[in-house]
Amino acid sequence: MVVTLLVFSLYPYLQKCVPRSPVFHPVPCVAVFITNGAPVVVTLLAFSLYPYLQKEPLSAAKAFSSLALFDILSLPLHLFPLIVNVIINGKVRWAGVVRHVGK
Repeated sequence: MVVTLLVFSLYPYLQKCVPRSPVFHPVPCVAVFITNGAPVVVTLLAFSLYPYLQKEPLSAAKAFSSLALFDILSLPLHLFPLIVNVIINGKVRWAGVVRHVGK
């Protein structure tokens, strides 16, 4: 059920990756999947690992407070891959500027 919800929630984003030309570029598909799937994966991972790490069952109070926390953290988790991409692009461009100015 969770996988079905994940697929249907990510379908509009993955549909952008359908190649319109004979050359298929998988990098944008992976970036879109990571960007939009990170909050869901982190939430599922935390809920599945909690009973094993804490040696006690997950109570309703802890589950709902965790859901509220993950809702607050969903925007930073969504933006993290984008920020990493911007930092890498900036570093590459800065190296090009230094190389060009150094001549």
